[in-house]
Amino acid sequence: MEILGIDVGGTTIKAALVSDTGEIRQASKVTIPTIDERDAVINTIVDLVAQFPTAEKVGVSFPGVIQGKGYLRTAGALRSMFKIDLYAELTQLITKPLAILNDANAATLAEQAVGDAKDVDNYILFALGTGVGGGLVINGQLYAGKHGMAGEFGFQSMNPYHETNEMDYSLSFEGSLVFGLIRNYELATGRNVNRDAKQVFEAAEAGDAVAASVVERFYLSLAHGILNAVMMIDPELILIAGGVTNRSTFLEELLTTLDIVMSDLLRYQDIELPPIKLAKMKADAGIVGAAQYAKTTL
Repeated sequence: MEILGIDVGGTTIKAALVSDTGEIRQASKVTIPTIDERDAVINTIVDLVAQFPTAEKVGVSFPGVIQGKGYLRTAGALRSMFKIDLYAELTQLITKPLAILNDANAATLAEQAVGDAKDVDNYILFALGTGVGGGLVINGQLYAGKHGMAGEFGFQSMNPYHETNEMDYSLSFEGSLVFGLIRNYELATGRNVNRDAKQVFEAAEAGDAVAASVVERFYLSLAHGILNAVMMIDPELILIAGGVTNRSTFLEELLTTLDIVMSDLLRYQDIELPPIKLAKMKADAGIVGAAQYAKTTL
């Protein structure tokens, strides 16, 4: 069986046929004509489906909080798509069986299909990017929660007792790349690094004390976010996804920080962490995960 996986991003939509073994073929990528036109997004998805007539089912990965079969409570950077029933819109135009899910959940399922989470019943994926998202599988099944918000790890409060409420001290604003690492460095220095986290890491390695402090804050926040999730869910495995995982020393630095936190805080000293690994699927995670979701739910 071939299933069409579609991955909707902020500016592009990617699609490909996915085999039962997770192999991708006949990939296509389209730039969204304008992110402010909901019809452009919907019509682009419909056009992509028409390009793959042999697909038996269609899975769509979409940013934001998705409720039910495909109601977009939020939609990431696609502001014009907020509060739209995407499933209802698309099923008027597409006759093939259709399934829609959140992009981080798609990445989570991709790891179950062809990554390190194969044959793992309980695991968490943290997706690090503009903010912090994620997904969780419990007893072998993707768990989205009552309102589709399960796995939104970035909403964790990192400092609820701060003296002012002017800043959002959530994990997304502390342990992510754009809203966390980059924003905190730019606020501290007044320097624009053009959303390039590599510049911050390199400045820290070159002896920039401000950059070093920001990098330390990033790892500490992420470590606490992971520990919070571990204590709530008790997973067998934790996976980390996102562009920062391309940094060769990222996992070593994160594990070192986790060791420090667990050694410093008495409550963690008898806790055994599950294995923490980098997600195997990269740019194709949304496509493969969307196809896997369609395969298992339709």
